[in-house]
Parts: sequence; C-alpha cells; structure tokens
Amino acid sequence: MITTKSLTLKPTILSDAADIQAYFNNWEIIKWLRPPVPWPYPENGAEQHLKEVAKNPAWHSFSIRLHGSDKVIGSIRYERHEDKDTIYAERGFVLDPQYWGKGLATEAADALNNYVFSTTDITEIRANNAIGNIPSSKIKQKQGFILQDIVDIDPPYHSGTSKEEEWVLPKTVWVTKSR
Repeated sequence: MITTKSLTLKPTILSDAADIQAYFNNWEIIKWLRPPVPWPYPENGAEQHLKEVAKNPAWHSFSIRLHGSDKVIGSIRYERHEDKDTIYAERGFVLDPQYWGKGLATEAADALNNYVFSTTDITEIRANNAIGNIPSSKIKQKQGFILQDIVDIDPPYHSGTSKEEEWVLPKTVWVTKSR
C-alpha cells in the first residue's frame, strides 16, 4: 500500500472491477487509449482486464482511492522491462473524470514514481500519450519527464490520432527533482 496526502494506492484486486467498470466505460477516457482496449467497452471489460493483469508478473497495478474511502476512483500501473542497457518501467494511469483537474493524477503518479525508484532496480520510467492529451503531457512535464520523440502508431488511438509522444524519466532526474 502507498499513501499520499489525499490518496491510498492499493494493489488492484478482482473485487475492484465493479468500480473500475463504472468509470472506465466513458468516451472521455477511452478516446485516449488504443486497441486492444475495446470501444464500446464491454460489460465485463474491467473484470477481464484484471484477470489478465493477475497473470502477468511484470505488471504491478494499483487502485487509487481517496483516504477513508473504499471506492476506486482510478488505477495506475507499471510494467517492468529489461533490454540490454536498461531496466525500465512503462507507466500508465486512468482516473475517473469526475476527479480530473484536482491534482490527484499527479499525486498518484508522483507516489508511484517514488515507489518504483525506491523499491526496485528500475532506472527509468517511460510513458506515452496521444498527441492532444494535454493533461497527460503536463503531468509528465511537471515530473521531469523528457520528451524523446513523437511517433506514428498503428493502430491509432480511439480518438483517431495516430501520433504519440514518447517520454522518459531517468531515476537521476526524479531523485534530483523530488528533493
């Protein structure tokens, strides 16, 4: 469990599916995602996804809750990868739109960055977002992520954009920035 000023992040479990399903089946979220996330989102989509996450030991998924509440208002995850030069994590998050604009996504992402860099051997976090997803880009900029590239992708995001920003946050940058 990870706690912040306003939030509790707990490992995601199957019983979180109903809350996730309730906010996730929303065009304002789905438009910034791409296949294999389906649109329209299926009735049991959250449950299916959580079952897949549980099968993959590289995935580490956390539910986001306000302190004192059992209601899941978002989720954040990282997936550990290794290549010949780097041990890195890919990070992603989703927040119920009724909680947007309150700094909660940044708070959850800061907490996950701290957790990853202080408890694992991961040396950088990578994150991508669709061109046009300005709030997601702003969170990365605040955290010290470095824009590496803008690339064409296929299949495109559900919003129709086929361009994606690729960001990286080296541990050295995060440690220096978070002091």
